[in-house]
Amino acid sequence: MAPNFLFLTCCARSQSLRANRRIERLNLRWNEIEDEGGNALASAVRDNNSLRELQMFGNKLSEEAGAALADACAACQGLKLLQ
Repeated sequence: MAPNFLFLTCCARSQSLRANRRIERLNLRWNEIEDEGGNALASAVRDNNSLRELQMFGNKLSEEAGAALADACAACQGLKLLQ
């Protein structure tokens, strides 16, 4: 099975988030992000302390992936807004 384009895009964004310590706001609303992409983002968010706002509503995360992302956001000390 070929990788999902949206998953690859989400992985690229998560790599950018890891590499760029100046990103303060990330709007990923309505991007059809599923569990694999959500888990990749969770890993990147956990490692980023510059992120202040993350907008994720309207995606297709399961309860488990949503919980993993929420845990990562709790570990991100600078995050003030999660939607």
